[in-house]
Amino acid sequence: MGTMPSSKAVTNTTDANRPLGEEAIREAAESLRERVDSVAVVSVFSPVDASHEERAAEILTEVLGDLPMTHSYEIGNRPAGSGKTRRS
Repeated sequence: MGTMPSSKAVTNTTDANRPLGEEAIREAAESLRERVDSVAVVSVFSPVDASHEERAAEILTEVLGDLPMTHSYEIGNRPAGSGKTRRS
């Protein structure tokens, strides 16, 4: 299906302590329904606290169904040469 541009509604959280914009994520997901076949969830603060990415993934799954999904905290926390995250 190709790459869809990022939604500002999804990527506007700039403070790890700020509440997650769940309604904005839901609206962005609705606009992407039937247009994407996979999703990447990215948050700049996920190495410190992955809870926003995890909640965003739950909302995306509720709206879009069970699509392949990548989380940046799983990629960014891999020790060099390892297939496992530090959280595994």
